[in-house]
Amino acid sequence: MHAGAQHGRLTADWVGAVYASADRIVRYDLRVLRSRARQLARDNPHVTRFRRMMALNVVGPHGVRMKPKVRDLVGGLDRATNAALEAGWEDFGRAENFSADGRMSRAEMEAAYVESMCIDGEFICRKLPGMGKHGISYQWIDPDLLDERFNEIYPGSGNQVRMGIEVDRFGRHVAYHLWNRHPHDYQYAGEDLRRIRVPADQVIFDAVVLQAGQTRGTTPLAPVLLRLNMLEGYEQAELVAARVGAAKPGFFELDPDKAAPPGDPDDPDGFTPPTELPLSVEPGSWDALPAGWKATQLNPDHPTTAYPFFIKAGLRSVASGMNVGYSMLANDLSEASYSGLREGKLNDWKSFEWMQWRMIRRFDEPAYADYVKWSATTGTLHLPSLNFTSYTACTWHPDGMDWVDPLKDSLAAKADVEEGFASRTQVCARRGLDFETVVLERAEEERFARLNGVMLGAPVPVAVKPPLFDDGAPGKPSPPADDAAASLDYASRLDDLAAHVVALERYPMDARRLALQALALSDDTQPRTPVAP
Repeated sequence: MHAGAQHGRLTADWVGAVYASADRIVRYDLRVLRSRARQLARDNPHVTRFRRMMALNVVGPHGVRMKPKVRDLVGGLDRATNAALEAGWEDFGRAENFSADGRMSRAEMEAAYVESMCIDGEFICRKLPGMGKHGISYQWIDPDLLDERFNEIYPGSGNQVRMGIEVDRFGRHVAYHLWNRHPHDYQYAGEDLRRIRVPADQVIFDAVVLQAGQTRGTTPLAPVLLRLNMLEGYEQAELVAARVGAAKPGFFELDPDKAAPPGDPDDPDGFTPPTELPLSVEPGSWDALPAGWKATQLNPDHPTTAYPFFIKAGLRSVASGMNVGYSMLANDLSEASYSGLREGKLNDWKSFEWMQWRMIRRFDEPAYADYVKWSATTGTLHLPSLNFTSYTACTWHPDGMDWVDPLKDSLAAKADVEEGFASRTQVCARRGLDFETVVLERAEEERFARLNGVMLGAPVPVAVKPPLFDDGAPGKPSPPADDAAASLDYASRLDDLAAHVVALERYPMDARRLALQALALSDDTQPRTPVAP
């Protein structure tokens, strides 16, 4: 028999292990878990930091970037169509176009996805076709509107409603039964409370599930809710005790040996203690107490020396339950080393990458498909054809991670590319960049620098010889010297080469390579332009 399955006095308090389906367990705990997680997100500084750091690292300040990759009939990138798609997607992501209330941009909705998944364990967004400039808008839905107490069975279709979600016999979501307003929004209740059945293709729903067959999601904070609450109570008690000790409180005691009680027949002149002590407290002054009274100072010894170690041990356990590093959760780098920081950042970044991948698949890709379809339908986006699926090809570029030592990681990336272990596209993707965009920007920089007489690539930009003019006559160049003429001619040849590169992008790779080699080797008297193999 397994030791973990034994029954006895040592396992008598193991009462949380029940033999039940996931929905049965979640059904009665979901509302309480979500409410307590939200309360900690409002009041607990560690949960607040966890929520904000997840949104900041997963989404970034500008949201996930998208680069269209639509190709033409000969296999090259269709630059005109891609430019139109990218410009329209940026406009669609503005707050006034993306959300139904006009207050949330696409990047803010992505942040809402991350925070909702981290606190509530669920994200619900309703699609509203026919609304907005691009033909569709989105409405962020509070999971409270999906009533977990609504459960029904439809014998005719075989569908059943589990905690507000209608599913078929395979568990696929068919519809969502949402309240028309928050059931506990009594102060602003303007209409009768009723449920609205919304088809599943009009809702983006995602949830954190831990068991097969689980319909609703639970908060990821569930394993640490109790520990966080206990730690918060302990910190508060230590803080109050330390504050009381800092105030140097005390009390007055009557010494029974100094005077007899009032009205003692054996001592007619006995002392009667006053009922009030006329005391005033001023810096550097002392008052005399009446006879029979003495002052006793209260010195609570808090916080104790074990306080920081106890808090650190508790937060490490909480950080493990949240799947983040202790240094990120507690904002504590007092004992961090370079290797420790790197290891911690790598582990945290794995969590961020997983959430980025999930957000792109569950939210961004459906939103982009809706944008292409409805923008083309309404005429906001002009496409060569109405085959919408052929225009959804794209790459997603979330924010990359800033490393502990950027120089070492850059050298490592360079070595990987040179040895063939990685491509430049992969290196750019790890940094949240698109390789095509980087190449085009570098080409534009080179062209702009040459036009302005600057040579790039040296430790300090070196200016080439500027054009000479006759006697100060504006706009009339003088005959250049031999070296200046060679430089200008070579720059002209580079411009021609760049133009040929752009023109050849629509042709297969082999034809492009042969044409570029022929262009580079056409004149042996000039420096040859290196051609990538």
